[in-house]
Amino acid sequence: GSYVAQVKASRFNAGEAVAVINNYRRGDWTTYVLHTTNYGKKWTNIVEDKGLEGYALSFVQDLVEPNLMFVGTEFGLYFTIDGGESWTKWTNGYPTVSTYDMVIHPREHDLVIGTFGRSFWVMDDIRPLRALAAEGLDELEKPIKAFDSPDAYLAVWRQAMGSRFAADGMYSGDNRPSGAMITYSVNKSLAKKESKGGSSPAASGRWGRRSNEEAVKVSIYDENGTNVRNLEVTPEHNGINRMQWGLERKGMERPSRRAARTNMPESRGGDVLPGTYKVVLSYAGDKYSTMVTVHYDPRIEMPMEALVATAALEDEAGMLGAELAKAVQSLVTAEGIMKVNKGLLDADPRTAEELKAVQEAHKATQEELESIFAMIFGSDDDDRQGIVRNPEVTVMSRLYGAGRYLGNDVDGPGVTEQNLLRLAKEAVAEAM
Repeated sequence: GSYVAQVKASRFNAGEAVAVINNYRRGDWTTYVLHTTNYGKKWTNIVEDKGLEGYALSFVQDLVEPNLMFVGTEFGLYFTIDGGESWTKWTNGYPTVSTYDMVIHPREHDLVIGTFGRSFWVMDDIRPLRALAAEGLDELEKPIKAFDSPDAYLAVWRQAMGSRFAADGMYSGDNRPSGAMITYSVNKSLAKKESKGGSSPAASGRWGRRSNEEAVKVSIYDENGTNVRNLEVTPEHNGINRMQWGLERKGMERPSRRAARTNMPESRGGDVLPGTYKVVLSYAGDKYSTMVTVHYDPRIEMPMEALVATAALEDEAGMLGAELAKAVQSLVTAEGIMKVNKGLLDADPRTAEELKAVQEAHKATQEELESIFAMIFGSDDDDRQGIVRNPEVTVMSRLYGAGRYLGNDVDGPGVTEQNLLRLAKEAVAEAM
């Protein structure tokens, strides 16, 4: 008299199947996931007394690794990587909710779940769990391990149709994060031992702050072995973690009114080209690598020569910006000297008449310095209010003018971008 919610035949062995049964209609909330290997002559409850809560609603076995299985109950999602010997509740971002049905996408390796009252929930790329099911939990004892990565796409994003600022009035699901998803595991205990031994100092945190956790260093190489990007990430968990590489290559130094600082993260450049990239992760004195294949947005026809031309123009503008950045740092140094001079003048015991010449020289130098800063970055004394359609033209606006147009091109840089780059070169030359 119980309700048979699902019967799933094995794709690995003849005569093997799993039946999902619930009996809550008669007050029985026991979890029943019954397994047979002999065409149903004998059934065994593979979840009995193994910590699952709520009556069973759904079951799915991995398409590749038979030891990896998922069970959905009235109170959430459970999984096993040892063929049902032990089960663990999945709580990473998934709520305690009726888990009615599941399917594993054969191409994307995603677990797609249908819930009651909360629509779909997708666990992106379950291959790390598949690898642990095949190789065992000992893999997590390694200092670092990288898992297979899904293909990544240089996707073109656009504002969705309909309400733009819905606030809490409408529900919007989360998109899959953009860029390349890199899944890795770390053994933090080994990192701590190495830090205590003194052979591996704690990594610098963002903006040069010292971090309590050793960072994972990520180095990315193209098909020619050229290093195109370097990142540092602090693992959130001991065990499996995920990070996103935004598919950008390393950038060049950019002009700034602030003094250059040490231990700054590598600047971000333009997008990489479609191709295959090697991702090397370093942690606790060990290294592991994985490969990522990058495609352009398949909805848009974009010739490779157009992408190459775009990258070349971005690099040309980047080198121009780096040249200007180096010069701007000399202005920043000069500004610091002027502040010291002002302090010395204010403390000088001589009379105003005696200091008149040097005060006038200081004022003239300061004004000249400010005029060059204003030429490059814009002035701070603009007292206009409201919407301004004719913003001030500066060296910086010229420098990044071509790049703003490139974002909407589907055939590479044209006459407009070349003209904008020419104007940028002229503006930088004048500033220099």
